[in-house]
Amino acid sequence: EGVATTAGSDFFRHNTAAADAEVVTNLKAQGAIVIGKTNLDEFAMGVTTLNPHFNAAYNPWNPDHTPGGSSGGSGAAVAAGMALGALGTDTGGSVRIPSAFNNLSGLRPPTGLLSTRGVVPLSWTLDTVGPMAHTIRDVAMLMDALDPESDGYTVYLGQPVHGMRIGLPTNDSIWLGTSTQIIMRIREAVDLLADNGLVQHEVTLPDVERATRMAGLLSIADGAAYHYERLTKNPERFGVHARRRLDAGLKHTAVEYAAARQHGREWRAALREVFRQVDVIALPVTPIPPPRSDDVTPGLTRTLLSLTYGFSHSHLPALAIPCGFTDDGLPVGMQLVAPQVSVLLRLGDAYQHLTEWHQASPDLKL
Repeated sequence: EGVATTAGSDFFRHNTAAADAEVVTNLKAQGAIVIGKTNLDEFAMGVTTLNPHFNAAYNPWNPDHTPGGSSGGSGAAVAAGMALGALGTDTGGSVRIPSAFNNLSGLRPPTGLLSTRGVVPLSWTLDTVGPMAHTIRDVAMLMDALDPESDGYTVYLGQPVHGMRIGLPTNDSIWLGTSTQIIMRIREAVDLLADNGLVQHEVTLPDVERATRMAGLLSIADGAAYHYERLTKNPERFGVHARRRLDAGLKHTAVEYAAARQHGREWRAALREVFRQVDVIALPVTPIPPPRSDDVTPGLTRTLLSLTYGFSHSHLPALAIPCGFTDDGLPVGMQLVAPQVSVLLRLGDAYQHLTEWHQASPDLKL
């Protein structure tokens, strides 16, 4: 309340929030101190936080590289030590990607679990708020505050994971375009967990590429509907990337939108069958490390969302967790997907008791 709330846009450049978002109210009720707001992609439509109206956010691990997005400012702020935790929104991966790129733990809660009242929407169908922090313990503490009607999330920490079944997907679409170094970090992480009591399985997922396309259709169509008046009256005030995305959203028909919604139901049912075989799935957050900010191409958004968007379409919770670095010192994140947040927090906490990746900090030269 009373703070500039621009959504990274020229339209809201001089907008001041009339009230706190409900998630902020919940945090404050538990004693959280809100120190400020951070940069993001325009209207959350992007994965780089190269904002055409408010400049770029920089990755503390290497300022020549993007911190991810759309909640890249939040990820960079926590990684740089400005705050112990931050909120982001995750429609297609906008909590998980900045978490992976900044060596943080980040949770996309199940769609609909947390209130989005007071949050500028990107997609009514897929949006959720999610926390980012260095540790799973801090993520769980934030969830305790964000979801005050729950029985709590820190209660899951320290619970046994011995015998938990972890699945590595066999789908070529996940691995063929993924950096060799990222594949190595993911396999090392899963092997470590298997050495400490988990049971490793191979699983074949339903068509992830189609789920990604359907989620993208829903997102851009929802966005075009929300921004329709602005888009028709003042299209020149949108940045190039946002304008391109919204124009594409306007072209989808009601039939296509309905088919995408139905696909979501079928995708969720198919994943339920997968989770009869395993308790959790492990895969990369992104197929490539954080790209250079001066090497952003039109196809980059599609690449960076290729392993997260489909799981947004599932409405399941997903966790990004640090699992190492590339040879160039850039963070790598592992994505865990499960039917229950409790499984993700138990496993994430157990992994962080076995590793020290989450304790690493960037060498900031101010």
